[in-house]
Amino acid sequence: MTVAHVGVGRIYEHNYFPVKSSDGAVVGVSCAIEDITERVAVELKNESLVLELREALTRIDTPGGLLPICASCKTIRDKQQVWHELEIYIQEHSKADFTHGLCPECLKDLYPEA
Repeated sequence: MTVAHVGVGRIYEHNYFPVKSSDGAVVGVSCAIEDITERVAVELKNESLVLELREALTRIDTPGGLLPICASCKTIRDKQQVWHELEIYIQEHSKADFTHGLCPECLKDLYPEA
């Protein structure tokens, strides 16, 4: 059995164990007491940090669901009905950055002599 006890500025955990005779009869009780003040403080701090992180995640405006995208120019319409270039929209709504290159098809179309 475990019991928590708050002392003057400290928190203690008491663990009680039955002491049995050779025939299995309970003949006494053993108790171990541990000061868990620091452990409880760390657990409370961790819980607080988890709550902060969960709250921060709810404030992040990451794209989800359906994104309206122009079938021709590939711009994306935001919630205010403003159209943005795909790369700019994604950079502003995520942690992604872009680097540019050319796929083999475009390379061949743009630079047929290469």
